[in-house]
Amino acid sequence: MSVKIIIEPLAERHLAQAAQLERECFSDPWSLEGLRAELTNPNARFLAAVSGEAMAGYLGLHAVCGEGYIANLAVAPAFRRQGVARALLRAGAEIAEKEKLEFLSLEVRTSNLPARRLYESEGYVHIGARPGFYTNPREDGGDLYQTVWRIVMRILAIESSCDETAAAVVEDGRNVLSSVVASQVEEHKLYGGVVPEIASAGTPKRLWEWFRRPWIKRALR
Repeated sequence: MSVKIIIEPLAERHLAQAAQLERECFSDPWSLEGLRAELTNPNARFLAAVSGEAMAGYLGLHAVCGEGYIANLAVAPAFRRQGVARALLRAGAEIAEKEKLEFLSLEVRTSNLPARRLYESEGYVHIGARPGFYTNPREDGGDLYQTVWRIVMRILAIESSCDETAAAVVEDGRNVLSSVVASQVEEHKLYGGVVPEIASAGTPKRLWEWFRRPWIKRALR
């Protein structure tokens, strides 16, 4: 069963119900003023799920330095098991994709099996635990879940010395997709050392040849 809801940015008109939801759902709830401060927080992306005049749930997301953190996800008791939490998670995921966030992460109590199943069904994976994260009541683990949207960065790196020129395509600063070295050593041997005129003429020629090769074009796509 699902209920018809509208998801919209959290606004002043939602705050009283959001604060009530916090008190109903959490042992350490956010205050009304704490929620109000998020309305002017440039890193906050808070959403309200509204059904008629009632707030069915809300989600609090912070986007910081290209990373996303879900701080709050609450659903009113009368609207649970009707797809509200899933709809809010998906709306948060849309924000993450639109803003090109590298990942979204959240914490959940180890004992909260329904929530953990929901997160896993939406693509979140368990990446660890934060002992003592939750209090009142205290639990040994605050399980950390994360979903990742990889923003692939590919860099063409070129290095040239007097007698050699190297080029490589590197992905995410770690994975070398392709690499090649062109040496002029044999040409310089004829003269007993490096000849600047030969080196300066050879480097542009090598670069032009590389850029025409299929491997470098494929790697940079």
